[in-house]
Formats: sequence, C-alpha cells, structure tokens
Amino acid sequence: MAEWKENNPGKENYDKLVSLFRTGTEVKQWLLDFYLIGRQLHLLDWLITLNNNFLQFEDVKRALRQSSTVNSKDLSVNTINTILSRYCFDMFWDCCLKETNLEDLLNTHKDELYRNYVDILTSKGKNIQPFLPPEQHIIILSEHITPVISKDQWDVLFKQDDIPEEGRELDISASRGITVSSLDNNQHMFILSTVCPLFKSCTAVSEGQIQISIIAALDCEVNDIEFVKIWNNMELHIVTIGSHCKLSDYFKRECKSINQTIFNRTLVQDNRKCILQDAFNSLCFIMDRDFCNRVRRELDIISEEENLNRARTLCGREISVSLINGKYPKGAYSHSVIQNAENNMKVLDLVYSKQIIDTGQQDTEVKIETDEERCKRYNHLKLVQLIIHIAKDVVASVLKGRLPNTNLGYAFNGMKNRLLLVLDNHERQKIYPDGSNYSGDLTDLDISTMYKILRNINTMCPHKEGWGNLPRVDDRSTSANIDRIRVFKNMYVSHCSKCAINEEDFLLVWTEIRQCIIELGGSSYICRIDFLLTSEINPVIEKELSNTLERAIEAERQNELHWNNIKEELDNIKQQLNMISTHCMKDASTTKNSSGIIPLKIKIEGDGIPSVEEIEERKPDLTTEVVCIKSVTKGSLIICVDVSSSVFHHVGIFLEVIDTLVSGILQRRYKDCNGHTTDVIIFLDFMDTNNEPLAFRKQPMDIVGNSCLARQYDMLTRLKIKLFGPPLVHGKWTP
Repeated sequence: MAEWKENNPGKENYDKLVSLFRTGTEVKQWLLDFYLIGRQLHLLDWLITLNNNFLQFEDVKRALRQSSTVNSKDLSVNTINTILSRYCFDMFWDCCLKETNLEDLLNTHKDELYRNYVDILTSKGKNIQPFLPPEQHIIILSEHITPVISKDQWDVLFKQDDIPEEGRELDISASRGITVSSLDNNQHMFILSTVCPLFKSCTAVSEGQIQISIIAALDCEVNDIEFVKIWNNMELHIVTIGSHCKLSDYFKRECKSINQTIFNRTLVQDNRKCILQDAFNSLCFIMDRDFCNRVRRELDIISEEENLNRARTLCGREISVSLINGKYPKGAYSHSVIQNAENNMKVLDLVYSKQIIDTGQQDTEVKIETDEERCKRYNHLKLVQLIIHIAKDVVASVLKGRLPNTNLGYAFNGMKNRLLLVLDNHERQKIYPDGSNYSGDLTDLDISTMYKILRNINTMCPHKEGWGNLPRVDDRSTSANIDRIRVFKNMYVSHCSKCAINEEDFLLVWTEIRQCIIELGGSSYICRIDFLLTSEINPVIEKELSNTLERAIEAERQNELHWNNIKEELDNIKQQLNMISTHCMKDASTTKNSSGIIPLKIKIEGDGIPSVEEIEERKPDLTTEVVCIKSVTKGSLIICVDVSSSVFHHVGIFLEVIDTLVSGILQRRYKDCNGHTTDVIIFLDFMDTNNEPLAFRKQPMDIVGNSCLARQYDMLTRLKIKLFGPPLVHGKWTP
C-alpha cells in the first residue's frame, strides 16, 4: 500500500528532488570526464599517480563488476567531489584566466575577497543558534563562509600595511608577479570560490545535494516554496556545468523530464538509498553521530521493504513442490523458489551480450579526423539509427500482435508475476506505475525491455537454438529474427567501443538487419529503410544520435548492474538458507519492530491436501510469534495469515518461516501413500491490489508543523557547507 496519498504535491516534490540528486552527480561525472579528455589522462592511471587513498571500497567494487578499470560513473558523489575540489584546479583556472593573469584577477576582485577574509576572522564560534535549549544546539555555517585561509596565506596573496579602520579606504593590492603555481590548496579554493563561476556552480550543486540528503534522511514532504528554491538553484548550476562539457541541452532535457515525471515508490526508494549511503561518507555528516544513527535506521527500514518486495517477487507465483511418499521434504518450498528464480535469471543472461562492457575511457588523444574515418563513424551512426528507430518499431509491432489484450496495461498486469524479477527499477517505473496501469504504446520501451516481455509471453516458440543464442542461418522464424536484432543491438549500440565500421562490413550488416525487419514487419518498412540508407547525417542529427547512443550504452550498463545485483541477492539468500538456525529464527521472533505486519494468502492446490477442518483444528499449533493464521477458506486451500515484518530482516528467514508453516500444513499419514510422489502447487498472494510495492512505514513527517524536528529541518536546509574544503564546523543533527 502506498504510504502517501495520490496527487500530493509535497510527495511529488520530494520524489523529484531525490531524483535530481543523481543528475547532480551525473553532471559532475561528465565534468571529470571532460577534464580527463582535455588533459589526455586515463582515470585509473591518474589516480595511481596522485598516490592518495580516497577511493572508497564501493567505488572499486562497482568498477570490477564491469571491467578491470575504474570509470567516473563507478565513483560515488563524495569521491568525485574530492577529485574535482583537490586535483582539478587547473580546469577552474582555465575558466578564469583566459584573457588575464592571476595578479590582475586578484586586484579586480580584491574587495570581495577581503570581505570574505574578514568574515573568516570574525565568524569563528559565533554561529550557534541562541533560541534552542543547550541540548538541542545546532551549529550552522554562515551563508557567506568560504574555505578557510590563515593570515600568512592571505599575506601571500595581498600586500597591505595593516588592517584598515572602519571608514578608511581599503588599500591593498595583489602581490606583484603572483602565479597560480605558488598557491596551496586552501588558497586555490579560497580564490576560486569567489571568482570562478564553474567552481561556484560545482559548490552550489553539492550544497543542494546536502539539502536533499537531509530531506532524504527525514523522509518528509517538501512544500512548494522550498522545492522551487532548491530546484531552481540546482537546475541553473547543473546546466552551467553541462554547458562547460558541451552538454547543456542534454541536462536541460534531463531536468525537464524529471520535473514532469511521476515516480513510483520503488525508484524513489532506490534513489533515496543511494543518497543515504553516500551520506555516511560525507564530511558534512560523518562526525554527527545522531544524524548517522538516523540514516542507519532509515536504511534498515529500506532494506526490510526491499526484502519484502523481493520476497513478493520470488514467491508471488505458482511454486511446485513434490511430496515424496506423502512427506514434505524440509526446505522443499525454499529451494523450489530459488530454483525458479535461477531459471528466470537465465532470461536476463540471454538479454545481454556475454561481452563485458568496455567502460574504459575512449582514446583521449586529440586527432584530426580524416574523410575515411568520418565515413566509418557515419556508417556506425546509420546502423544506430536503423536499430534504435526502425528495428525497435518492428519489435514493438510484433509484441503488440502477441499480447492477448488490446489494453496493454491489463495485458502486462497478467504477466506481472513472470516479469517482476527480470525488470529493473526504471523498467518497472514504466510498465507498472504505482496506483495505475501502463498507458503507453510501447514506443517508450527499448529493445531489451520488449525482448524480456516477448521471452515471457509464452505465445512465441523459441527458435531451434533457443532464446538468447545466435540462430541458424536458415532459421527465419519470428523468434530467430527477434534474437538477431537483439544481437545486432548489443554489438552496435550497447557494447560498441570503436563506434566505426568500414563500408564493406556496413553494407553486410545493413542487409542482414534489413532482411530481419522486412520478414518481421512486411514490405511497408522497405521505404523507411532505403530512405535512411541514402539520407545525409547533418551536425544536428549527428549530435542527437551521439547523445542517444550515450544514453543507450548507459541504460545497458544499468541493466547489467541490475543483473549482477539480482545474482548477488540470490547468492546471499542461498547462503542465508544454509546458515539459518534456530537461533536466527528466535532473533526474528523477538525483534522489537514497530513496522507492523504483512497480510498474506497462501493458496495450496493438489491431491490429498488437508481439509479446512483439519487446518482449523491445528491452527493453534501452526501459529507462532511471527505467523498467525487468521482464516481458512474452502475450495483450493486458502489460508490467510499475518506475518511479522521482523522476518524480513533477511529473505532467507522469511522463506524458512513459510517453509516451516507449509511443512506443518502438509503433514500426512505416510502409510497411505505407498511410495508415490505427488505434486502440490503453492502460491503466495501478498494482498497487492494497485500495482504498488508493499511497505510497512509510518506516515511521513509534515515539515510545515511546529514540531522541534520541523524547526531543525528549517535551520538545516539553510546550511551553506562548502564541500570543496573542510568546513569550519559540522552541522549538528538532533533527532
């Protein structure tokens, strides 16, 4: 059940800001890539030469999932902030010193720099809010505090006789002949935070992310005034940074798209989880024990909700269990669930190429492109056009023809139990929006998503080599052509590293894709394909195709990360099942958790299953501290139970609880079975009626109220902590 009402502006504002956080990280990743390309640096080699141990374990773990190197997209926001703020000064100085030198720049801004320096001298120890009781003091940084420099560091920048008295004209000048190479880190940051627009934009985006981190920890709604203030400021500076990377149009579209999207809870919680995990490594929060405890509690609740929905995905389908000589083998249900999940994992494995994505940086050497190289690059872009536009259209047409219902939303709902495991959060956002049905026409789905649906639709026979394998040359069946398009898409869109193809190979590939499209969609596609072959690629189309290709590669990268995450989750669940003991079950039953209960319906079908009367008689014996049988219904044996949320600390514990309950229900008299093996079907209904992920949460806090927590939020959102440089003091959180 969704915890907030629909059409709630405060919730929608919250969802959008949580999503915007990632866009702020993405634009800084692009800025770092732009810097590396301009300096002809390889990220991993460069980090090694810096001889600094600021890479976090999760950075390396994310990178090694994909390749043997580290890519900017593998880095957390805190790592990127550290790199940009400490090791990319020359990029920021290039923006400021295009037509001047450092001495003239300092003289131009000396009044503002001096005011900031005086603020540093006078602001120490004067930022405690006086109106709170001593135990609730929150130390707030002044809105105008800049990175700290000492008097000696100031004297290196400017020469003056003494500090002028009030009313006396300021008489200072930049040190004669001063250069950038003579500055230390604090001096770099002190000057750049005042004079460099790009540096200030990076700082502004990071400050906005701090505010969003606080909002994510509070899990509160955001009123329109606060939303507009944070949004407009972050959007302005995101686009400014994007323009430096020649991507202003892309980030304008990204921000516009986020602002117009209604997010489902799963995607919001995924974004929020990333934000809270990053908060643990932020200098702004890491020393604040109360804030970190709050974040840890919120992450625990998110983890339980994820386990709940993971259990729903794994168990919300028919599971066949064999009774041998009438006896229920211990762990039979749990192991059948895992086996079904592993079978479904093969679908994801088939969707993606067996290649590992080359996430290494492209060759950063600046070259003058020859006519032959340009022709090869244009050939590749034409293949991209053919695949992501025309081939995608024909796959969508095939899918529409195979769906049993003209209403796509109802058709997808009927496949929900089969599709949930293989869809990532963004795909679920599109196909199963919270509280409603899919309302699109398939044009918003990519080839990979439609392939997953076709693979699970059960109305199309696999080709002779089987789904996910390269078909035989003489096999021209529908499924064979669908698989060929998948292979071409992986080869020339998702996993392409060189982005160039010679004329001979281009014509061969074009002919093969053309044949697949015509065989799937008919002769009506011939004109579109032939027109595209002879059309020119102008600079506007080239730029749009390049952006589309980048998005496709990143989407595929996220899909493969999703596959890896599910694989790790299943491995963890199997480990949990192997390690679960009576002690673990006791911990689950005694855990004090205010989250509540989850209602389930357990439906059991098969020969010789117990009667309703038998289950009613044994109800006291089957009820435990974590499972309570509420009612039993005739027909197929339907048992309504309440399950404590404490069992969702691990999915393995939940499976063990259900396995124990099913074992108790299916107790048999073995002497009547005569060695026969019978099968029963077990289905768990998690009482979901609106396509919404399940949750057991308290209602969100209302920040408009007069509670102490609301007052603290109002103050914390005025934080102006400079992420680029150690803050003077840390904001103190009081839960």
